[in-house]
Amino acid sequence: MAASPAAVLELELLHKIGRLKPSASKLVAWLSTEIGLRICELPFRTVVEHALQEGWTRDPFDRRMVANTKAALVTKDERILQSYSRAIW
Repeated sequence: MAASPAAVLELELLHKIGRLKPSASKLVAWLSTEIGLRICELPFRTVVEHALQEGWTRDPFDRRMVANTKAALVTKDERILQSYSRAIW
């Protein structure tokens, strides 16, 4: 299972505003150990090219996360769940 670097950034922002207790680095390290999570290493340019095709949202984080995976995406974001057929929670 791979996570978008944009997801890591969003997790850290949530941590900084108090909506997520562990830091992004601690959470990613734990998930790496527990389920083998890795951070996707696709070139940023490739991700952006795919993100430009995601017209269902203007949110750049959502666009990058969906474009980065183009696979099953685990999220609780209602907009993504409604708009991206491969999103699961």
